[in-house]
Amino acid sequence: MESYSLEKRIWTQDDFEHMGWHDSTIHAMAFVLNEWDIGFDIDYLLQWINPTPPETHFSFWVAPATLIFHNVSDVKCDYDWSHATQLTLQGIKRSDKRQTPNGMSEWLWTLDGNEGTIQFFATGYTQYFRRSPLLQESQTLSLEKRGGISFEHTSENA
Repeated sequence: MESYSLEKRIWTQDDFEHMGWHDSTIHAMAFVLNEWDIGFDIDYLLQWINPTPPETHFSFWVAPATLIFHNVSDVKCDYDWSHATQLTLQGIKRSDKRQTPNGMSEWLWTLDGNEGTIQFFATGYTQYFRRSPLLQESQTLSLEKRGGISFEHTSENA
């Protein structure tokens, strides 16, 4: 069986220019009380594989991950839930860098999705890969393959 070797298991805002969240699925979102964090349980697409004839569809290396933004403020959500059965990202942008009152840098983070937008200020993020990537025809892992909904910061097999 083929395998995909992760360069590293934990990524941060220092890696932002090397990351992309296009077509990543958000399974759940959580506010971490008293820590000013927002967590997202996502399926992260590591690689799109071109079809080899006679195949006609792409396949994907996908891994479940926990994406946590730190020191979050000014959260705004504009999502149309009327027809949404899932939340799919087009990408994550950062802009409007500014200083916090305690001298830290923070950015305006925009999570652009097919169903709408989530925006907030945060000092950065940490993304934890919880399991090894799986090669499959779908961009979204089943709950069974991803180990259910989780905001864990540890890895089983990544």
